[in-house]
Amino acid sequence: MTKNSNSTLAVIGMGIAGISFTGMDQFSYEIYRGRNYTGNPRKLSMSEAFKNTLEQISQTADIRTNPPLVVLMNERLVDLTTSIFPPNSVISMAGSSLDEVISQTTSLLQKPECPIILLIDLYDDTDTVSALLLSHRDFCEENHIKPAGNLTPSSGYERERTNLMVINGKVQEFIHNPISRTMIPTPHEMDSPSCALVDSIPGLFAVLKLLTCQINYFIPGVFDWSEIDSDGIWSSSVFYVPGNSRSWFSPASQSELCGSVVTIADSGKLTFINLCTPVDFSQSHITMPSMEELCIFPFGGNSIEEILSQLAAFKNTNFSRVNLQQAARFQYRRWLKGQSTFSACILGNTPEDLLREIEYAITGIPESAEKSTDWRTPAGSTFSPVPQGKTGSITFVYPGAFNSYPGVGQDLFKLFPILFRRLSEISENIGDLINERQLYPRRFDRILPADMEQLEKDLVSDPLAMLISGTCLAAVYTFLLRETFDLHPSSSLGYSLGEISMMFASSVWTKADETARALRNSPLFHNRMAGNQDAVREYWRKNGNFSESADGRLWANFILMASYDKVANAVQQFDHVYVTHINTPRQVVIGGHPDECRQLISSIKCSSLEAPFNYALHCSAVESEFEALRELHYWPVQNQPGMTLYSAATNAPLSLDQENIARQIAYGLCHRLDFPRLVETAYDDGARIFIELGAGSNCTRWIDESLAGKPHMALSINRKGVDDHASILQMLARLITHGVPVNLTPIFG
Repeated sequence: MTKNSNSTLAVIGMGIAGISFTGMDQFSYEIYRGRNYTGNPRKLSMSEAFKNTLEQISQTADIRTNPPLVVLMNERLVDLTTSIFPPNSVISMAGSSLDEVISQTTSLLQKPECPIILLIDLYDDTDTVSALLLSHRDFCEENHIKPAGNLTPSSGYERERTNLMVINGKVQEFIHNPISRTMIPTPHEMDSPSCALVDSIPGLFAVLKLLTCQINYFIPGVFDWSEIDSDGIWSSSVFYVPGNSRSWFSPASQSELCGSVVTIADSGKLTFINLCTPVDFSQSHITMPSMEELCIFPFGGNSIEEILSQLAAFKNTNFSRVNLQQAARFQYRRWLKGQSTFSACILGNTPEDLLREIEYAITGIPESAEKSTDWRTPAGSTFSPVPQGKTGSITFVYPGAFNSYPGVGQDLFKLFPILFRRLSEISENIGDLINERQLYPRRFDRILPADMEQLEKDLVSDPLAMLISGTCLAAVYTFLLRETFDLHPSSSLGYSLGEISMMFASSVWTKADETARALRNSPLFHNRMAGNQDAVREYWRKNGNFSESADGRLWANFILMASYDKVANAVQQFDHVYVTHINTPRQVVIGGHPDECRQLISSIKCSSLEAPFNYALHCSAVESEFEALRELHYWPVQNQPGMTLYSAATNAPLSLDQENIARQIAYGLCHRLDFPRLVETAYDDGARIFIELGAGSNCTRWIDESLAGKPHMALSINRKGVDDHASILQMLARLITHGVPVNLTPIFG
């Protein structure tokens, strides 16, 4: 053996089964959702759990060809183990602490006659069996085994003699008392580990918990957390407590995710067991959607009567004896076989939900057909008597830059881990690109509803975080629809800075990190069009005197419920007010001096709302920034997307060459945006289905208002207050009922 392998154990197999999971995927799901490990009634016997766990181990390593030495950590497993393995190959270490077991395993693996060891444990007094198959790195190399991770024990510390945690030479403040909590140091301030798991769960179960978090790239949430009594020692610490599970982002330069299980013995001894797993996004697979409670049931027919007949038959199902996810998968396959004129989708979490939704459908669908309008329920069940996908094309719509909000898209990467790989192709630091610290704040106290308003204000006050995160999210949503659900648009359009999102999402541009750096280094969103707004000050000085408003602000934006003509006439009476956006025939945005904006609103007596952002765009006051904007968007064209991209500058298809793209985006940002006209252009070219790909659903509402009375469907992939799985499922349901071919296989696993 090599010197480096003496203390490092290679994890070559793992398994767990019992109370609420029958494998690592379910175990991962339970941890991510913060489920109670003892609360699921579908309980396996200890014997069944034991056999199931060994089967999982056998899928990753052949323990028959290489019979392991078995180390038991619970006496109750002796009879089961010796019925399968030779008694002389079984060692009992029941009653020993986890660090003692790991230390003994390390010593045993140094012997040539003992190349692999199987650790088996029980979770407390339950019948949940966990197992870990360990070897040394030389054995893995000789047998061409790719370890799932590497485990290294470290020396313990006496609680009474230290309040420091030492990892990779870096000293961090650490809490003394045993708590069932998770503390996370920031990856920018610690090389490794980037996760320290402090938990009351015992033995091997704790190792498997951290291991599954690393393999699935997420940090487990602490769902019952309130606050930490630290007397201020944590204020300068790099640790935080995640209230919800979140994606574990790492830069491309970090080839491993590393973490520690910290155990605290009754004697007060602290022990750190370090785990490192390789970052390999190519191995990611989709499993979580098939474990979620919300299910989608598509029904097809060539007449309304046929749809209703199927729903009536489905209503008689004995749901108490049916696994809803399996039933949904069966119904999807049945629906796929038909070539139906109409489709209806029923969504529900429970049998009671489904029965209620079916009742609504049986009543609502005939009424929908009579009025030629879509039928929908708050739960997401839907039907369309006039499917737009049969005759019209699809347009992807990218909202403006300033729509991100704390928590947006927080489950996306766990639901669809393929997104890690896809986004890593355009960025070396996904977390930095998505601005994870602003979207998923790091705190010691639980985020309460009252905190959200301030968190949103903090995010809105950072225009670059809003712009870059919004662009990244739009690309993520696009990759998901195109590459996971096989949905392919004929065209795309962007609202304001949404054109940047459109370029990346369409793979016309691919240099995401370079673009983000250019944006952060440019003065445009620091002090030219935002911040001190020097561009506006310089423009106004050329045309006379001006003063800041009573509250010290130079610029504000207001949303007005009024027609463009009415507002444009009133604007002529003011020197420092501009119509910047036409959102709908009845809604415009004005920007300018706050006092003059309010005077204009008062003069035309319309409803208004001050926008949460005060950046200056789409008006003559920033025309001086055209050249800087052109340079900022001067990026090489990497791909031709095979679809039409519309420009807001000309309300026409965009010619995709580097100079033209840069000039048209810059021109559009310096001149008034006419969104209804842009939408009408796509509509005249055959677009009937508009899908908004970004945070929120503002563009969806504006499209509905702009195309009122015309056959179309507008929908969004994200709605604030609706979790990612439900939002995506509801969107897919609407697409199905409008006759759009989508691949639901990833939803069912």
